[in-house]
Amino acid sequence: MGSSMTNVRSAVGIALAGALLLAAGGRALGADNVVREGEGLRRMTLNTMELKPFPGEAWAGLTDWTNGRAVSAGDIDGKVVLILTWADWYPASKRAVAVASRLADTHAKEGLVVVAAHDPQGWAEAQKPAAGKDSAFLLAHDAKGEFRKALQVDQDPDFYVIDRAGQLRFADIATESVEGAIRQLLGETADTASGLSGKLAADAKAADEQRRRTDSIRQSVSLTDLPEVPFPEPGPEVYAALKWPAPPKDPNAQQDPNQVPPLVKLSIPEAGFKPSRPELKGRAVLLYFWHPSLHETFLKVMPRMDLLQRQKGRDLAVIGVLTPMTDSSGQVLPGDNDPAKIQQRIDDLSGGGRLGHSLLLDLQGTLLAASRRNDTQAQALPFVAIMSSDGVMRWSGSMREPAFQAALDKVLTIDPAVNARRQAEEQYLREKSK
Repeated sequence: MGSSMTNVRSAVGIALAGALLLAAGGRALGADNVVREGEGLRRMTLNTMELKPFPGEAWAGLTDWTNGRAVSAGDIDGKVVLILTWADWYPASKRAVAVASRLADTHAKEGLVVVAAHDPQGWAEAQKPAAGKDSAFLLAHDAKGEFRKALQVDQDPDFYVIDRAGQLRFADIATESVEGAIRQLLGETADTASGLSGKLAADAKAADEQRRRTDSIRQSVSLTDLPEVPFPEPGPEVYAALKWPAPPKDPNAQQDPNQVPPLVKLSIPEAGFKPSRPELKGRAVLLYFWHPSLHETFLKVMPRMDLLQRQKGRDLAVIGVLTPMTDSSGQVLPGDNDPAKIQQRIDDLSGGGRLGHSLLLDLQGTLLAASRRNDTQAQALPFVAIMSSDGVMRWSGSMREPAFQAALDKVLTIDPAVNARRQAEEQYLREKSK
């Protein structure tokens, strides 16, 4: 009985380790450096589809094949298949088709087949590029949307890749990752691809064992007492290659869906903090803006922010910014310009130093003005801004918006300096245990 229970716990531990790695953007799949798209429940569903046989019945949902006959399981046996969902009227789709066509021409002799499935709408009018010489670049019409439904497609263009073993290896990946994913799978044999699941289970088991060792070390080392461990700082190109949270849209503005909002870099001052300026290196920053005359900006917000700081303090610096604000009519709220009185008010609200995060006095309102992307956000209270470790604002808006927590979680998950610092700390803990 005891041995049986031990085996069950071991199996559960391995499965949990694998699930956690998959939930973190598919990184369980062999440290493949392929960037997955999608969030939340949809991303979790896509993760469970990876490394499973591609559903052959899904091909039946495609009609009006162009540049070749309809795909069957026998046609793609032992091949690497790149699937692209696209809509000809959408500029981003046109660029994706160009990428797929180039890859088809370049890698046809290595065994690459490309299938581009068009949106239900606009197929008759769509431009249908011809296949290059000796390349397999097939176009088809997803007339009823059944193919998209089977693949959990959310918005064109989406890329999926099937490996030589017939497994859906990568589900909904970023355009910039497609070529790398194709090269990786073309370099594998069918046997290598089919044996990957077992390798991942072994890797998950090793990761679980390492986690247990690290947790054991942490029991004797308080993370609050952990020194600042040096780590290699990522360059700007690393930040630029990541897909950060989408900023809230201005409902009153006519925006081009393909236009990328300009990056806003916020400068955190050196002085004006209570009790002191937090450590920012290798950490994301969460600013929340408050004013003593607007109770909704601090009464319930401040305790929640303090809890966030205590929960995520190694990765996040929470700063409460006391700043000038306007009321609903646009009138500037009354304030006191006497620094001593303002400081006393901060002391009163901070509970005599019992807060676990820092407060900042910004009498000029510089940070608030820089954080608001449009006039609509002037009423988005309680207002917050999320910065990555390079000082760039990645999201701003009301903390009541459902997107706030998702944006914060994503920044903390993908921020390159946060991850580099975590790795350096893990190495420090391992060395300390020797």
